[in-house]
Amino acid sequence: MKALPDHSALAHIVQRTPRNLELDRLRAIAVLLTCYVHWRQVFYPWTFTMQFAGPATPLDLLSNAWAGVDLFFVISGYIISRTIVSEFDALRADPGALAAHVKAFYVRRAFRILPVAWCVILIVVACGACLNAGGYFAGTTYNLQAALSIFTYTFNFWLPDHKIAPGVPLAQYWSLSVEEQFYLVFPLFLMLTRSTRQRALWLALTLLAVSVAIRPYLLADPLKVFFYTQTRCDGMLYGCLLYLATTRPWFAAIRVSARGNGYLGGAVVLVLALVLGSITAIGFDNVVAVPVVCMLSAALVFMAACEGGVVSFPQPLQWAFDCIGRRSYSLYLVHLPMFFLTNELMFRYTRAHEIAITARLWPQYTLLMVLLVAGATELLYRCVERPMIAKGRRVAADVIGAAQTALPKAA
Repeated sequence: MKALPDHSALAHIVQRTPRNLELDRLRAIAVLLTCYVHWRQVFYPWTFTMQFAGPATPLDLLSNAWAGVDLFFVISGYIISRTIVSEFDALRADPGALAAHVKAFYVRRAFRILPVAWCVILIVVACGACLNAGGYFAGTTYNLQAALSIFTYTFNFWLPDHKIAPGVPLAQYWSLSVEEQFYLVFPLFLMLTRSTRQRALWLALTLLAVSVAIRPYLLADPLKVFFYTQTRCDGMLYGCLLYLATTRPWFAAIRVSARGNGYLGGAVVLVLALVLGSITAIGFDNVVAVPVVCMLSAALVFMAACEGGVVSFPQPLQWAFDCIGRRSYSLYLVHLPMFFLTNELMFRYTRAHEIAITARLWPQYTLLMVLLVAGATELLYRCVERPMIAKGRRVAADVIGAAQTALPKAA
């Protein structure tokens, strides 16, 4: 094992923070909500404007459950703050150590995010070029244009003006662009602010401006309101504010715990998750819906941040959530291409056997979809995501190790 740097402040950086499994379970809920809404849109008439006439059954309430993405945003804002803020402040007086910290942070993020993202892009480009008889995948030129905007973290700005039918296999990358833009700006924000109170004030003011001015008045196109960073960054801001709250002494007074209450906390979490998934289907405009889902998401992440066992469930449900939560990133990126691949393969099968595509094929569609999504997710998780995360940690440790040789050792 690589020795930790001698510089005491830098040594803390390469130590891994214990994983919060309760956040993993919320990731599972977020990705399942997202997969469900995409499943309804791909296997039923695709409407990229996400219009919803009204629920006919209880399950239809979840058919427009785009709020799973906002839950991801709040989790990301909380995690990014927990990862970088305290170390950033500890190294502020030492520019060399601070530069090494920021560099190591970006190295870990790059290895965490980019390998899986690029693999899925390659899958989509290959399918669009070689496996697109039914026209379910976009053409090669379109996919390459989308890939270029993804590489430059501008996909969420490009997508509203380039939506196509029957769908966009890379559509899920819009939220990744929002997060990456935030990761680029956040260290600069920390550099310009010095105290928790100052940061909380600026974050709250920004959140207020987004909610009452930018989203209601600056963009008229509903698609742009839905995808643009300036109108969908609320969740990240809530997550940052939540982390700052956990660092204050008074947070202990509001911390919640499930001790002695069995799975009551888990039941509350599931109820809130159902409300979160269905609130977007009752007709609210995004001006109202986005703040509501972000506040509900923040409440869920607050429960997990307390690390008091609130987000806990009976087995085997908890095992399933833990398993899905660990794979949520790979699942989030690959599920939509696998949905389209299911349609493509079934199109080829039915055409070859002169079978009409009707509701009677629902079992075949479902089985193939589950196999493709589960198989692709597991392959990406085991062969790409986990190895690259480990590689990123090693490279980040090398960055810190190289920096500490040029810094005076702690007494």
